[in-house]
Amino acid sequence: MTMKIIFSSFLVLSTLQALRGQESAPISISISPQRASVRAGAEVILDVIVTNMSDRLLTLAAVSPELVYELDVKAPDGTAAVPTEAGLKKTKDAHIWRDNKTFPEVALLPRQTFHEVIRINDKVEMWANGVYSVRLHRKIPAELGHGEVESNTVAISVTYNPAVEKYEPQRRKQP
Repeated sequence: MTMKIIFSSFLVLSTLQALRGQESAPISISISPQRASVRAGAEVILDVIVTNMSDRLLTLAAVSPELVYELDVKAPDGTAAVPTEAGLKKTKDAHIWRDNKTFPEVALLPRQTFHEVIRINDKVEMWANGVYSVRLHRKIPAELGHGEVESNTVAISVTYNPAVEKYEPQRRKQP
């Protein structure tokens, strides 16, 4: 019960902090983990809500969220989480996709929201015990300006799982 209260307080404060710096951004991104605590090796899924904060129609790419968002995951020791091989490939694919500029689209009216789901342990290693911090970044659509918008930061607690052999990834250089 105490953990739920602490997590809820953290989520509210981190959302307010993220919104404070983005008052004029044309879109907002709010994330929440489907489970705030997982065992090592378990699937980690984020619910992502994108809201059109502008007063005009907004067009977003309707492609895999892994290609649209930059993922910022900090390991329990405060360092950047190590990308998986699949995560490195998805990052490369995202750059190819962004250069191509041909994609299906979804339209959002002012104040309308769009829900997406991202599996983050496909992109980064999350095997160490402790609390990981997770945040997303997304480029602002060209018709609404330049730059990027970032989500709130959420905490995900990972605990030892005796059913999974302990895995210590070799530290790889970030791409």
